[in-house]
Amino acid sequence: MKKILLITTTFALLLTSYSTSFGQKSYITVEQTKELAFGAIELSGSSGSLTIGKDGAISSSNIILYDFDPRHRAEFKLQFHLRGLDLFENVKSITVQPNTTLYRVGGGGSIQLTNLTQYGPVNIYMGQVHNFPHPNYVYFNVGGTINISASNAPGDYKGTYDVTITHD
Repeated sequence: MKKILLITTTFALLLTSYSTSFGQKSYITVEQTKELAFGAIELSGSSGSLTIGKDGAISSSNIILYDFDPRHRAEFKLQFHLRGLDLFENVKSITVQPNTTLYRVGGGGSIQLTNLTQYGPVNIYMGQVHNFPHPNYVYFNVGGTINISASNAPGDYKGTYDVTITHD
């Protein structure tokens, strides 16, 4: 009998609103446009791993990948809400919780999601004044690795991870 696992994630955002030096209220929104999805997989040995890189590259060891279920990195839209000002210079860092646990829907198991990392245009421009085609938003991506063992029950595994945005 084949052991097929479906693995998806969502995120939790840690963020606060703030005021500019002009006394105007400003805030940031983050929209997840794609969730981190490992798709339908099957273990072909006693253990295996699947990595979806922050750049979208996919690599696996002892894992059979099924095409009927998509797999992709997470994608986020980071948007500032205050017209006329370039607020990306106020973003000091975007960090992603490095590891988290994914739980089998209905109970009966868990899988570790490790090496969560993020990258996007905002890394290039953090702390700098710049001009984007759309000056009030940029995109960033998140990737990670799952390790599967023969003891993982077939099923749908889901979990969350934290994204923290630090700004002035």
